[in-house]
Amino acid sequence: MRYEDWDVHDSVDFTRGFISYLTDDYKTEHTYCWGIQSGEELIGCIMVVDVQEWNGTLAYYLRRDCWSKGYTTEAVRTVISYMFSEVGVDRISAKHSVNNPASGKVLQKTGMEYRGRVKDFEYITNKAEWHDNDFYAITKEHYLRSK
Repeated sequence: MRYEDWDVHDSVDFTRGFISYLTDDYKTEHTYCWGIQSGEELIGCIMVVDVQEWNGTLAYYLRRDCWSKGYTTEAVRTVISYMFSEVGVDRISAKHSVNNPASGKVLQKTGMEYRGRVKDFEYITNKAEWHDNDFYAITKEHYLRSK
């Protein structure tokens, strides 16, 4: 959570409330959220938020001891496919702190294209500082051409 604008959950009750929030948001079709598993163990989550008719914003979080093992790349590829084929969006975007280049590598490996950098875009709560962010996106047309 080093590069996020929210902190690690501080209690089980907070996590229950977060899950309830996501469940309620599912009813509006503006948020899609899945767990990332290794075997039977939940190791992270991936979501597409702010889904509109044509666009959604991708985000993901993975337990530190599971980094660099391909889990996130596999999850992102699966979610991109689902959002284009089942939900019908035309574009998926994502961003990451420039201080977290591994996240950018995941996005590149999944076919997302670099779109630019924004200075002081996101406030990081657990460090109380602003971070520059790199932006990526992939269109359905580009995705289908690359298959």
